[in-house]
Amino acid sequence: MNNSFNILWFEDNKTWYKMASRNVEVSLQKHCLKPNIQNENSQKSFNISMMLSNKYDLILMDYKLIDGTTGDQIISEIRRANILTDILFYSSDENGMNNAVKEAIPDIDGIYITKREHSIFSKKVELLISKIVRRSEDIVNLRGMVLDATSKFEEILTDFLLKLWDSVNECNRKIIISIVNDRILLHYKNWLQQQMFEFEENKDFKNLNDSGLLSMNDRLTIISEFCKKNDIKLKLNDKDFKDYYTKKLSSFRNKLGHVSVGEEIKVNGQKYVIDEEFHQMLRENINNLENEFEPTLSRLLKDNKL
Repeated sequence: MNNSFNILWFEDNKTWYKMASRNVEVSLQKHCLKPNIQNENSQKSFNISMMLSNKYDLILMDYKLIDGTTGDQIISEIRRANILTDILFYSSDENGMNNAVKEAIPDIDGIYITKREHSIFSKKVELLISKIVRRSEDIVNLRGMVLDATSKFEEILTDFLLKLWDSVNECNRKIIISIVNDRILLHYKNWLQQQMFEFEENKDFKNLNDSGLLSMNDRLTIISEFCKKNDIKLKLNDKDFKDYYTKKLSSFRNKLGHVSVGEEIKVNGQKYVIDEEFHQMLRENINNLENEFEPTLSRLLKDNKL
């Protein structure tokens, strides 16, 4: 689990599932988590290999399924494969479900049981989600989540700049060249003098982009300045995307590499306690970046608006 929450859900009543899954999604969104729910309706559709190749955070299991099998049979198969993912077992036939569990012991263990009634079921799921989320909210996981998201985003930006360079006309390439020279290379002065000369001579932007000389901030500067000069509106939550990325993610990533569990951190002059609210804030920042900015970059290139 990073900023997504993966659920494997065995339920064959489509009407009931539609309403129940909507409530589950709301619970996950309260934690700033993206719901990723896989619905199965029978034992025949289930293959234990899906449990081995996918990391589910929670399994929701109905007792009676459409093909006549019961959820306890699937739970037993899962547990015999030494898969210890939390499972919520539910049914309107409480006696049948409870008896099935008793008969299946010790193959069935470590499960939670609840009624099928929407309000009771939703509350139990919400409590389980909160438990699982709290269990994952330590500084190591948090640091990994932020580093994974920012590393992925930096790869996208690097690739985007090359595609941008290949897709624009000569006039717009001159704008990029101007940004590289005036806003980036001149900042490096002495040790970059030779690089400036070579770029002026050869206009080898691909080599410059691949060389490691351009930092993440440099790439953000090129895209931000290029869009301004072309009157391209590239905003994230009504803020400049470079400013958003730097303040909402990059600055936190740098600080998180030097803190321990339970510590406070100071970012951009503000103190933060590393608690559940802090985790939710960073997940929200990552979600905004993935849901708004990344698709905007792709759309600009696809629509040839550069």
